[in-house]
Amino acid sequence: MAYYHVVDAAGTRLVSTSPGEIRRWLRDGPSWQPGRYAVFVTDTVPTWLRPPGNCWSMAVKHPDGSVDLIPDRPG
Repeated sequence: MAYYHVVDAAGTRLVSTSPGEIRRWLRDGPSWQPGRYAVFVTDTVPTWLRPPGNCWSMAVKHPDGSVDLIPDRPG
């Protein structure tokens, strides 16, 4: 199982088991401002002390609230 992580500038972290959930949380979360967020993926249960894994994609939240996920690599 993979875990997807997104961290904002304030250190707030989202952790999910699917890219779709990351997109939904960024879209619906009022504290996640429009902008770019790196999405990282690990294959272990995340801990708050461990650095993120490999960069999987870039999440872009637009001013209208929509979110695009742009994979850095397929899969």
